[in-house]
Formats: sequence, C-alpha cells, structure tokens
Amino acid sequence: MSGIFRALERHARRRLRQTRLQALEKTYGFFMSGRMTPAYVDAVVRQPQTGSAEIYFHPRAGERTAEQGANPGDLACLLSPEVRELLGRHMAGAAAPIAVHT
Repeated sequence: MSGIFRALERHARRRLRQTRLQALEKTYGFFMSGRMTPAYVDAVVRQPQTGSAEIYFHPRAGERTAEQGANPGDLACLLSPEVRELLGRHMAGAAAPIAVHT
C-alpha cells in the first residue's frame, strides 16, 4: 500500500509546486492507529527534523468503531504523562515544532 501513497505524493507535490500552498515533508502515525505508544512518540520527536512534520493521533473516548479509525488506545497515549512531557519538552526547544493532529 505504501507504493500507492508514494505515487499520490509525487503527483500532489508536482501540483502543489504550481501553487502558493505548502505541504508537510513528513507525517508520522498515519498507519499506527490504535498502536500509538509513548515509546513511538519519543522515537519520532528525537529524530532530527529538517523540515515540517506532524504526528497523527486518532483518539476516541469509548469503543473503537473501525479498524483504522478513532480509538481509545490513541487517546490514552496522547493523554499519558510521558507523552505530554515529551511533547512539551520538544516544543519548548524546537526550532520547527511538530504539529499534533487529533
């Protein structure tokens, strides 16, 4: 499936270069729905960032309704003291902070 997304990305970036819109260079967590952990978030924020990036969470209070959709595991990760501290520390010292989308 990642080959499909690479092809779509190339096509979209070519089209975006013809506009004044900007696109993120990296996205994390897209395929991690329901499996986000403090260790994963820590690994992401420790990577050297040379451009823009974002981390996707799909939080949900309640039961999961779709395999790749909103889920309580991502909510628990996002609200965990470890992740809050990691993101707070990273954003305080980052030249280009990572955006967290929920």
